[in-house]
Amino acid sequence: MTSCKLVEKVMLFEYKDILILGDSFCERRDLDSDWPMIVSRRLTGSNDIPRGTGFGGISWWSVRKALIKEIKLHIPKVLIFCHTEPNRLPHDYDIPLNSSSVFREKLDTFHCKDFISLDKLERIKQAARLYYEELWSHDYCQWAQASWFQEVDTLIEAYNIPYVIHMKCFASSISIPYIFRNGITIKEDLQSISLIGMEFRNHFTEEINQKLGNRLADLILINQTGLVDLDIT
Repeated sequence: MTSCKLVEKVMLFEYKDILILGDSFCERRDLDSDWPMIVSRRLTGSNDIPRGTGFGGISWWSVRKALIKEIKLHIPKVLIFCHTEPNRLPHDYDIPLNSSSVFREKLDTFHCKDFISLDKLERIKQAARLYYEELWSHDYCQWAQASWFQEVDTLIEAYNIPYVIHMKCFASSISIPYIFRNGITIKEDLQSISLIGMEFRNHFTEEINQKLGNRLADLILINQTGLVDLDIT
């Protein structure tokens, strides 16, 4: 069997071939020690910031929009998802609207700060609060996310994306168990190896960022598929 070291020398991928999307577990990606950078550098030899976005606190809908946009620019060969929990509020402003953030004094408006007014932001926050207090349906959110996962599998097949890794961010990220038809479904949730609420990049220590990035690169290089243990602690 060809070793990973020999495969890496061939550099099967270009920078544009790697796409990493999800929530805050893949948001930080510009330092050498960030796991998305480690994956991209090992597969391409490039030190450019990896394609894609990590939307902290934001619904899977923003990830879907980003995926459609990125596919139109260039169909990736390697696609990595950090799938967030299902109950975050979908919308088109890419603001983190979830059952925790909307009850805080301030919202993170990084993704829309150049085109949304403070007055509009306040109305959005009020609407989101009322949604969670009066309209939120856990069953609907689970159904919607399961439908998104089915669409992901369909898109991967339609665009013939050969290497895909699916990681759930929280134990509740996939309330209805779903094993993707294509690529790898990681068994563990990322929260179980993280330091949520502490100032660590992607919620991981530098050591875990390194281990995670190298483990994911290895899985791609050996063309692993199916349900897989992360097994990095």
